[in-house]
Amino acid sequence: MENGRDSPASGMGNADSRPAKRPRIDSEGHQVESSSKNGSTEPTADDHQVAAAAAASPSPTAGLPPELWAIACEFLPYRDVLTTAAVSRAMLRDVMPSVKMLHIAHTAELHVGPTSRFHDVEEVYVYCMLKPLPRDGGNANADPDDGPLKPLTVDGDSAGRIVPFLCRFPKLERAFLGGQITGYDPVGFVSDLIDYDRDDEQGTSTSAGSLALMNHIITAVSGAYRCGALSEKVWISGLSCPRTGVQERRRMQALITLGMIDPDQGEKCPVCIQACRSFPVQSVIDFECEGSSTAAYAQQSGRICSLDVCLPRDVVETIIAQRPGGKDFLSSPNRILQLLSRGSRHVLCNDDGRAFYVVKFGEVPGELEALQEAIEKIGLDRLKRQEVVDAIMRSFAEDDRDPIPPIEQCYLAKSSFDALKSYGLPIHEADFLREDEWEGPPDSRVPNW
Repeated sequence: MENGRDSPASGMGNADSRPAKRPRIDSEGHQVESSSKNGSTEPTADDHQVAAAAAASPSPTAGLPPELWAIACEFLPYRDVLTTAAVSRAMLRDVMPSVKMLHIAHTAELHVGPTSRFHDVEEVYVYCMLKPLPRDGGNANADPDDGPLKPLTVDGDSAGRIVPFLCRFPKLERAFLGGQITGYDPVGFVSDLIDYDRDDEQGTSTSAGSLALMNHIITAVSGAYRCGALSEKVWISGLSCPRTGVQERRRMQALITLGMIDPDQGEKCPVCIQACRSFPVQSVIDFECEGSSTAAYAQQSGRICSLDVCLPRDVVETIIAQRPGGKDFLSSPNRILQLLSRGSRHVLCNDDGRAFYVVKFGEVPGELEALQEAIEKIGLDRLKRQEVVDAIMRSFAEDDRDPIPPIEQCYLAKSSFDALKSYGLPIHEADFLREDEWEGPPDSRVPNW
């Protein structure tokens, strides 16, 4: 033991001091005796056969490159994606970092632990923020034919988790916050869907708690933008100020009538004002105003709306003009193109299941008035005809990044076409008709502007 030369701790002792090798176990769980007198385990014919079988077995990612596996995972619920990641180390190492879209259906999935594996995620859709309360019959996920989608409640646990969860994705570009109710398209926060007369099990007002949570989420997102936790490239949709609901506006009007609040109190909502000052300018330009998102969700148009604030459009634009770059955008032709790309989209299906899309302008209060005011202020001299047509056609797409459906499936309402034409926009009826619908001479189908 002199100088520790024979000590196992020194790492230089005799052969007996080396760690014992793991015993070999056969298929029935019995230990196999060593084939050598000195205790070493030499490879046998069975060992070579097992190794050859392992080498010949397909890899969990065999047959498809990791990039295609990642695309397949984007169509799975997040829970199934996590299960897929646990299949093998190759799935975890090679596939998960390439996933770009997540669909969250349960509150427990809003956990930051696994998010480090998804550093390339660009889109997150959260469907656990809103939950239906049981109807009188006890069925929360009622059939759409049973009546309007009501009542809903905001999940408090999800409301507290959502902002820290979103901040974990460095490449995030957009997120939808809302609910996914059986038989319906994804629905965002619409205060008219909150039952004001319903009490929860604790005996407190469900609507009061839900509306307070709606304000909390908007305030938390605004703070995340201000402190840099959320990048300015992140576009968050589905949120709504609780004061945009019809019932809440009636309550505010009653308070004004009774003299309990100032008449201009509706234009001083601190939550919405802070959101207009904190959200990225491009997001604020896309804000819905005074409950305009309610119609979009009620029509089941499939359109995902941006934050719906209770402020009038002119107040929102005043705040935009005070922000860097906001005034230049409001005075540029892009403002007109942006308004033209926001027509109300309706989806119709025939007996064969084929979808057709109808776009109307003017269904949202003040929509045409805002367009007319922008045209009078900015003018049409800098707009090209094709730019105008392309902007109107963008209204047929579900999202600003989605492709426009084929022209054979798109229909612009004639009343809307006539209204846009009356504003002096360089559009022609032939721009929105199929070749077999055009009744004029062939050489007049594409006019020379």
